[in-house]
Amino acid sequence: MLQRTLNVPTPVRADGERPRIDYLGATLIAAAVSALLLWTSLAGKQFGWASPTSFGLIGAGLVLLVGAIVVERRAKDPVVPPFLFRDRTVVLATVASLFVGVAMFGSTIFLSQYFQLARGASATEAGLLTLPMIVGMFGASNIAGQLITRTGVWKRYLVGGAVSLTAGLTLGAAVISSTAPYWLVAIAMALVGIGVGTTQQNLVLAVQNTVALRHMGAASSTVTFFRSLGGSAGVAGLGALLASVVGSRTAAGLAEAGVDGGAAVGGGQVPHLADLPEPVRSIVMEPYGHATSMIFLVAAPLALLALAAILALREVPLRDTLDIEKPADPGTGAAATVPAPPSGPTGPVLHGFVRADGAPAGGAVLTVLDGTGDELGRTRADADGHYRICVATGIVSTVYRWEGRPAARRVAVGEDGLRLDVDLPAGTASAGAAGPDGQGRPEFVSVIEAPERERTGADRG
Repeated sequence: MLQRTLNVPTPVRADGERPRIDYLGATLIAAAVSALLLWTSLAGKQFGWASPTSFGLIGAGLVLLVGAIVVERRAKDPVVPPFLFRDRTVVLATVASLFVGVAMFGSTIFLSQYFQLARGASATEAGLLTLPMIVGMFGASNIAGQLITRTGVWKRYLVGGAVSLTAGLTLGAAVISSTAPYWLVAIAMALVGIGVGTTQQNLVLAVQNTVALRHMGAASSTVTFFRSLGGSAGVAGLGALLASVVGSRTAAGLAEAGVDGGAAVGGGQVPHLADLPEPVRSIVMEPYGHATSMIFLVAAPLALLALAAILALREVPLRDTLDIEKPADPGTGAAATVPAPPSGPTGPVLHGFVRADGAPAGGAVLTVLDGTGDELGRTRADADGHYRICVATGIVSTVYRWEGRPAARRVAVGEDGLRLDVDLPAGTASAGAAGPDGQGRPEFVSVIEAPERERTGADRG
């Protein structure tokens, strides 16, 4: 249906070529991750942790990963652009997503086994018993999404969600057992659900709010990929922990009771409690409850690491504009102008990010000019490429300069201010040569070419 009905323009790069799908990079990344996940999933079961097979899978995964990095650095359209990891928000959100994925998938996927094998519930009952987590996830994601949309702020909800996730996992580690009151387990599940619902998608939103529009797809999928990777690793690692704890405690309990463990539970397979005699059933249920609490205990510090990464995020108000060029007036070839009011030290805020090839252009200098070419103000972007300056309402021209790479934008600033993100072009001389009136005013060129120093009124000529 999409193939037949969805019509979208084919993008073209600045060099005039169409983007190419990075098949080689995607294949190498998938192969590297698969080798490492095979090791974490099968080691200790089908082969030893220190066996030649383990070393072979680890070595293959690392070699493939290095190859993927080399390919991605050289590809024109990489599936995972390396420069994204020079952006602080992308790195921190990726780290947080990785640990949230481990905590979310690794802890919640074993709850059905807990309810069936530690509490004797049927499969359908086990699904219903997890409703507190599902309701918490559903409600938190919707409420947080609405509040973020209305207020434009998002970090407080990410922090609150990470705190809730950590608290829920900690509480689960403390109370979950084969005999724990269900209402305590329900509270722990609800806290975990609230934490996951508040953090999972909003970490992607934080990245989408930071990167340039043309890199939004790659950045979003990168964060989601690492969340899924964390989930896969969490399921494998915590599953191995579950099997180890259950196996050792069940064998010890059966031996203490003088029962043949292999015959009692079906040769080491997952037991069916209804087929077990009452004394053996109780011995089998207790290890599954204890192992589930151990899983929550291991997942809780990982959620705490996610909280630390989220706290380090720098909040930027939710963008309300797109960093794409607006078409010029077809009649004049330039945007319509309105008289600019006198400049002053206060006024609407012009803010956004300056990037070069998608990476933060830390220290980039922004100069704001009015309609006559007079300077209204000047500021410098921080290490993340973020700038903020008070300007006057009306049509203003902005000049950005970073390491010899200039860019100019002509925008209309309203009473509520404006967010303007700029990705500097690859050239060094031609960009931004046109002045506020579209006729190549010399003031504009002098601003671009001037050294980074304080400018006086005489400099403006």
